[in-house]
Amino acid sequence: MHAVSILNPHARDLAVVREPLRRWIERQDPALGRVEILSLTANTGGSGQSNDTFFATVAHDGGQLDLVVRCGPADVSRALFLDYDIPKQFRLMRALAEHSDVPVAPVRWFSEDPTLFGGPFYVMDFVAGDIPSDFPPCLTTPLIADATEEQQGRMWWSTVETIAKIGCTDWRRAGLQWLAPTGGRSPLEHDIDSYERLLWSGRVGSPAWPEAEEAAAWLRAHRPADEPVGLLWGDVRMPNLVFRDHWVAAVLDWEMAGLGNPEADLVTFLVYQYNVERQIDPVHSRPRPPGFGSDDETVATYEELVGRSVRHFDFYWVFATYRYLAIAQRYYMWAIDSGAMSRDEAEHRKVTGGERVRSMMQVVHKEGGRRR
Repeated sequence: MHAVSILNPHARDLAVVREPLRRWIERQDPALGRVEILSLTANTGGSGQSNDTFFATVAHDGGQLDLVVRCGPADVSRALFLDYDIPKQFRLMRALAEHSDVPVAPVRWFSEDPTLFGGPFYVMDFVAGDIPSDFPPCLTTPLIADATEEQQGRMWWSTVETIAKIGCTDWRRAGLQWLAPTGGRSPLEHDIDSYERLLWSGRVGSPAWPEAEEAAAWLRAHRPADEPVGLLWGDVRMPNLVFRDHWVAAVLDWEMAGLGNPEADLVTFLVYQYNVERQIDPVHSRPRPPGFGSDDETVATYEELVGRSVRHFDFYWVFATYRYLAIAQRYYMWAIDSGAMSRDEAEHRKVTGGERVRSMMQVVHKEGGRRR
């Protein structure tokens, strides 16, 4: 929906962290022997903005490790989400590595000690490969734009296969019951409430926002009943994947994960693609690459992979659009504070995003569904 980067990679003094982190790593695995941190850098790339991410190359008695440290944002005023559950991400990735064929980065250690990074953090292995950029939008970057049609197809269809694997994970056998919301609410009820809170916490410009209010009411009135419950990745988009030779090598960014109807992930992926192809700033808009599948082809392939029909495509299209609108508002709030965006531009983007949600509700209501 937008193409403005507002990373703040210097929020933590890595020169101060370096030595305590070295000693901490030695304590986690005494078999490593003497540890030396050869390099420690912050993520300054075009993706992975919701958490603070650091890359460490570590020498030890037996060789060398390339590691990734992830923690919540140092500056809570710039936090994308209202809550950061770093332990959740660690526990989930470890469970998936042990109980599924979903490709995830191997996680090594977790700590709640705030003295290093100000709060909980975890360490995982670095997965070599290519990650499509968020900023600039992924379709404009060489990994996709310069790829052959066959390579683009590998990226698209291996992403769809990965989405299917996540949704087919036996989350009960994996011990992921703790992802269920408390208080007797369904996962979908919980998500609608959560993103409504997020949306209004990040509002910019005029306080009136009829499109957002209409969307929240529409979602509650049209919430499907008797849905299957499976594992959801949540933040489903190519910039949250590592590709190797244009095949998916690892799934990143699990902070939006939870339980719900697995088809929501598929639709979220297609909504992200829709928005990437129709940037509010037209200079970044691109048609869908020829190697990518159409929406109908993608849904049909997903249905074959999971062995059941996608029944609520239209509802989840509206929900995913609404959710992206809520997240975008937090981005715009950051961008205004950092000087990367004017308040007038943020107001324009807010109105445009709201119109997209309203237009989709009208299509679903008047035309009987987006896919029919």
